[in-house]
Amino acid sequence: EGGGRVILCLLDNMHHKEIEPSCRKALVAEQQKRRQGIEFNPALMNNCQKDIDALEKNGTCKQAHGGGTRIECLTRNADKIKDPSCHASVERVMRFQSADLRAKPGMETACKQDIERLCKGIDAGAGRWHSCLRNNISAVQSPECKAMVEEVKKQDQTSFYVNYDVHTHCASERTAFCKDATVGRARVLDCLYFHKSEEGFSNGCYFAVMSSALTSKLAKSTLGEKLKGMRGWLDGHRGTVEKWGGIIIAVAVCTSAISAFGFSYWLLKKKFKKLGYSVTVPSASEE
Repeated sequence: EGGGRVILCLLDNMHHKEIEPSCRKALVAEQQKRRQGIEFNPALMNNCQKDIDALEKNGTCKQAHGGGTRIECLTRNADKIKDPSCHASVERVMRFQSADLRAKPGMETACKQDIERLCKGIDAGAGRWHSCLRNNISAVQSPECKAMVEEVKKQDQTSFYVNYDVHTHCASERTAFCKDATVGRARVLDCLYFHKSEEGFSNGCYFAVMSSALTSKLAKSTLGEKLKGMRGWLDGHRGTVEKWGGIIIAVAVCTSAISAFGFSYWLLKKKFKKLGYSVTVPSASEE
C-alpha cells in the first residue's frame, strides 16, 4: 500500500464500468489535484527530481513552478529522461492523460468551449473526449486546444503502454502476436499494426489501433512491404527456414535495402537531369 500504489491502481482503472460513480467522482478530484504539479504526484517526486533538475538546468524546460509546468516538462521530454523509474512514472502519467484530457494540465480549460460545442452528450473519460476532438479537429476553434489535441495524439503514438485505448483493448493481441516485442519506440504498436488483419485480431483492438492514427514506419515503408511479402514465403517454407533462416533473412533484407537505395538514386538522377544537372557518385579515392 506504500507509495500511493492503491491510488495509482484506482486511477489506472477509474474508467472501468465496475467503478462506482461516487468512487469515480473522488478519483476525478484526485486527478485534478495531481495535474497541478509534481508535488502532488508521489511517484514523480520520488523518481524524477534529478531528471527535472537536469532538464531545467540545460534549458530544455523553463525553471517555473505551478500550473503543472514541471509535469508538462517531463511528458514533453520523456525521451530525454535518464532514470528508468522516472521514465516509467512519466509514461503512467501520459497514459492517464491519454485516457482523460482532464488529467493534462490546462487542457480541460483550453478545450472547454470546443467540447461544449462539438462533443455534446459525450461523457468524459476512457478517451472519449480525445476521440471527439480528433474527429472534429478542423472545427476546433481554440489554437491552444488544437495544439494539445495534437500533442496527446503524438504521445499516443510513442508507446503501447502510453496509449490508453490500445493498452485497454489489445492486451490479448499483444500476448498472441507481439509477446516478443519489447515496450518502447513504438515497437509493440508497430507489431500490432503489422498483424491487424490476421485471424484472431479482435475488432476492438483493430479499431483502437486504426483510430489512434498510428504512423507505423514498418507498414508504410517500401522495405516494410517487401518484408511483409517475405514473411508469407517464410511461413510456407518452414523446413528450409529452420535450417538456413538466418542467412536467408540477412540476404533478403540486404537485397531489399539495396533495391530501395537503387530506386531512390534513380529517381534523384532523373529529377536532376530534368533540371539540367547531373548526379556524380564520388569514387573511394575522392572520399
